[in-house]
Amino acid sequence: MYIRLTRILMLATLASACATRPTYQPGTPVEAGFYAKADRATTPKQVAARFEAYKDSQVAWAGIVRSRKVTPVAKTKGDFEVEVLVEHRFFDWNEYLSPKKREETFLLSPISGGNIRVVGRYTRPSGSKQLPAQELSPGTMVVLYGQPERVERNNVILLNSGYVRPIDKTHYSVRASDVNPMR
Repeated sequence: MYIRLTRILMLATLASACATRPTYQPGTPVEAGFYAKADRATTPKQVAARFEAYKDSQVAWAGIVRSRKVTPVAKTKGDFEVEVLVEHRFFDWNEYLSPKKREETFLLSPISGGNIRVVGRYTRPSGSKQLPAQELSPGTMVVLYGQPERVERNNVILLNSGYVRPIDKTHYSVRASDVNPMR
């Protein structure tokens, strides 16, 4: 009886240390539309292995930006091509409340599920001097929605992206000790 009570108290303590919302919450109504239609279980490695089976799928993948390249488009003022390389990370699609900060934290697995490349064309707003995609700096978590376009060298998936949600570095963790709720 004593051992059973101790186990129950330990589980209750663990559960209260990191309260869970039932599911990831899209940040905008536009993202919610993509989220509702997306396959969140398929990984880039699965797509690379069986591209024909997944080429028409709408997927949602979480990951960490590894590099970003912004290039002005020749002959057009204010147009840029933005190329982002993202390392996929397994994600349980839950938001956790940080016991210290009392704000949401996303827990990404330390294990990669492959690499994703996203390329897009952006027009800088008139009068702006800022380069586009500043929120997609290396180390930023992103949630990508789109359709696999092709498998490139080294099994990198080119994703025809419909929506990209950046999540600031302070709102996610990949430390193995923080990922315990995912087990």
